[in-house]
Amino acid sequence: LKEARANAYKATEWITFANKYMRHDIGKAIDEA
Repeated sequence: LKEARANAYKATEWITFANKYMRHDIGKAIDEA
């Protein structure tokens, strides 16, 4: 799951629009479990 989460966040680099805001807390609890 950690690798999938990292890949998903990396893929968001391809998406650009004004006022883009990334939340990095989504799915973080799964990594800590």
